[in-house]
Amino acid sequence: MRRESISLLLCGILSLSLIGCGDAKVAPSEGTNITLIEPVNATYNYEAAAYRTIYDAVIYPATVVPYIEEYSAENGMTFDHYGAFFGDTVKKGQTLIYSDDTSIENQIEAMEKQIESMDESYEEFMQNKEEELAKKKQALANLQGYMDAYNANPESYDQKVADVQLIGPYKTTEHAINTIKLNMEQRTELYELDRERQVYLLSQLKEQKKEASVVSEMSGVLVSMAFDRDGSFLTEGDRINADTPVAAVADMNQRLVKCDYINATKIKKANDIYAIIDGKRYELEYHPMDAEEYVRLDSLGEKVYTTFTLLGWEEDIQVGDFAVIALMNDVRTGVLSVPTDAIEKDDTGRYVSVKKDGTNKPVYIKTGITDGVYTEVLSGVEEGDEILVEKAGKTGKSTTVLKKSNFNTPYENNARMDYPSTSVMISPIENGTTYFGNALVERFQQIKKGDEIATVRVEADEVALQRNETKRTRLLERMADLEEMDAEANAEQIANMKEQLADLEETIAKQKSDFATTIIKADRGGVVLDIIGAEEETIISPKSYMLAVADEGTCFLATEDTNHVLQFGDKLTVTYNTQEQKGKTVTGTVVSMAPIGVSKAFVSDYTYIAVPADKAGEIFGGLFAQDRGRWSMYPYQLNGVVRNMDNVLVVPKKAVTEKNGNTYVSVVKENGEIVAQRFVAGGYNANNYWVVEGLTEGMEICLE
Repeated sequence: MRRESISLLLCGILSLSLIGCGDAKVAPSEGTNITLIEPVNATYNYEAAAYRTIYDAVIYPATVVPYIEEYSAENGMTFDHYGAFFGDTVKKGQTLIYSDDTSIENQIEAMEKQIESMDESYEEFMQNKEEELAKKKQALANLQGYMDAYNANPESYDQKVADVQLIGPYKTTEHAINTIKLNMEQRTELYELDRERQVYLLSQLKEQKKEASVVSEMSGVLVSMAFDRDGSFLTEGDRINADTPVAAVADMNQRLVKCDYINATKIKKANDIYAIIDGKRYELEYHPMDAEEYVRLDSLGEKVYTTFTLLGWEEDIQVGDFAVIALMNDVRTGVLSVPTDAIEKDDTGRYVSVKKDGTNKPVYIKTGITDGVYTEVLSGVEEGDEILVEKAGKTGKSTTVLKKSNFNTPYENNARMDYPSTSVMISPIENGTTYFGNALVERFQQIKKGDEIATVRVEADEVALQRNETKRTRLLERMADLEEMDAEANAEQIANMKEQLADLEETIAKQKSDFATTIIKADRGGVVLDIIGAEEETIISPKSYMLAVADEGTCFLATEDTNHVLQFGDKLTVTYNTQEQKGKTVTGTVVSMAPIGVSKAFVSDYTYIAVPADKAGEIFGGLFAQDRGRWSMYPYQLNGVVRNMDNVLVVPKKAVTEKNGNTYVSVVKENGEIVAQRFVAGGYNANNYWVVEGLTEGMEICLE
């Protein structure tokens, strides 16, 4: 249920005696079936000094919002695509906006390949050394028996022969083993140091890539996302400046109340502070803001708000509901008071005119607090003294009876289509010379993957094809020769040739396919936003632009909302035409956060509305059949009621007088006496105020 911002506080009743509303009764119905009465020309009347309750309070209109975190690109980034959209539920760690990180990706890929190559080279080196070491160890083992025999009886050997044939080879082999081990140890140390360095650099690149994108730090609902000031979403290649908020995620399990900035000193001095929502009181927890933060926000041109946590909120309190913050400085119950308008001032002090013995006499008084309509009197007059006061309120020619009714603000506007997720389809023909024929689709047409989008004529490059076929023939012949010579010895070379052959076969197949192409088909589905404008027989270069396609599953309606009337969660009826020009309606939901909930970076003149996913294709498809003229830019009609409330007491606007920030009406009592009675207005629309406190159903009041 939506509620208008409450603008006034609970307050007492004004009983100013008036003349003139007549004594005829009228039937209720918000000013209908009124009874005409005689006009009254009296300017002054008398009202008795009486004991009342006076409030010294300040009222702040407020709005219920969730807890929101905003995220930005720390070092700036080039936009690539969105990772989530308005109204999407996201998880902690989910990427909200992706950057164009092609350069970093290439560096990461190169670094990973370098590490892989380093690993392979090390493993190959170690494997070769292990094999070499094994052979040397075997040779040493073979010599060991002879060495053992020599060591047991060296006198039986010719020393020169032993040195050359036994001791020398043994020591040489032993030295070789130690050398191999040392080489392996040194290579391992260098490898581990180099690899550790490369892995660190790789982690830095990956961290750089992560920082280049925008990631949610909590689970919640995406309520704001980056878009241009004209309401258009970002497109691939757009630059996002450093520290500029580009996504906002809300925790819908928390309810906050925000209002215009309230100085912390006022909060501390207040006797009481609370929120009123739908006529109910809710306790608050104040979120203080230090002076430096206020100055920082103000210097950035931010609208500064005060935030409270809403305590003990009920399930029917929704994000976007309107509230009022009541700052109670003082409440005086049962104090003697007189109408504020009756008080005059001269050099001596304040005084009122009191009726005594048929004449008006000035009586000086000492005053206390005031609520703008009544002022406390500490001395000078007594209860019952008749005070001369200027007429207040409305004492018009007719009356009406108050009753409860539905209260809302009608909303009506037009909307356009907006596509946050778009992609470009390029020509798939890479070989030969392509000549454009004609387009087979139009703007706003829905297409599916595989649909025909354009005709072409391809002039084959026979020379290039023959060259590749010759390469293939020679490669096959060379492979056959190597296999015949020694397949096992040439295994590695043959394997490389097979890879070359596979690539060549793929190239030849692509060439033949391209040369035979007469129709280009869509490689994705969606709504056509734009199509190549080439004339017939124009040459199309490889990978040239063909189509801009929008993902209809992530489209939104955008409506201009400069006054920020719409709130997150509002429901609106969307009227649209199908492709057959049949009028239909569907319910749309506002999924973008109003400015009060987010920073200046997200404030836009546009509000975004989501429609049911199963109806998106039909809704958006109707654009194709419509006139392409000026009015097709905003072809959707939005209707509904916002700030809607049921069973509230309403007062015709023409019966209300607003004075000193307070609202009151002239009430006709049963004895015909007319008194001005103050009430708490929750808000108003074009015709009525709605009542929070101060009036009851069935009261008869004066109209203009």
